[in-house]
Amino acid sequence: MNDRAPRAALLLLLGATTALAAGCAPPRSAPPPVYGREPVERGYLPPAEPPPPPPPVEVALAPEAAIAALAETLAGEERRVRRGSEADGTAWLALTSSGDPEPFVDCGSFELLTADGSSSRIPAARLAARIPLQPVERREVLLRQLRLDGRLLLTAAPTATGSRLEAKASYVLTRTVDRVALDGRVLDSQRETIAFETGGLGRFAQGMVCRPTGRLEAAIAAALERLRSEGDATGDAAPGADRTPPP
Repeated sequence: MNDRAPRAALLLLLGATTALAAGCAPPRSAPPPVYGREPVERGYLPPAEPPPPPPPVEVALAPEAAIAALAETLAGEERRVRRGSEADGTAWLALTSSGDPEPFVDCGSFELLTADGSSSRIPAARLAARIPLQPVERREVLLRQLRLDGRLLLTAAPTATGSRLEAKASYVLTRTVDRVALDGRVLDSQRETIAFETGGLGRFAQGMVCRPTGRLEAAIAAALERLRSEGDATGDAAPGADRTPPP
């Protein structure tokens, strides 16, 4: 009996130690930490290379007549239109527009990770985006705003058979990032402006890259092709054109 008592005590001690260790060990399938129900930003994907500039188009119209026809075609667009001509006979048409950049500019995308582990991507060129900071316990969000000021210049240079039309767009992007507390207080604000042209790229200081989508240039190229296919010379000059160079 004296041998059984120490043995029983040892077994009891081992059992208690095993149970204690099991109670302290984390479960094998422990879920990942949850930062809140709001999505958090995880990564940035830059855009692809910009599309090539549209090729020049030759039409059987005098320069000012060609520009007048294009101005009439674009009159219904929500853009400010100005046209004129220079001393060498080249006519020009300038269109300016401001507002939502997403249809005309590709700035890549941001990946958002939600609390349940799923992810989605939002365009970085979106006019406005609200991105909660990680971890959400900081109770702050980033408010990103992107504004486009665009300018399209079409020129019509005289040729032996009519005119040669070329288009080039300039893009000016202004990015504003506000760090805002959930009670509405603006804790910090940053503002930056970049500019680039058709076929080019622009890069913000923190690394976001932007390029034209080609949508604006494609619309103008289609208008030039229609003008060429019509081949209807309506006159050598357009009334109302000024003689000042484009701005």
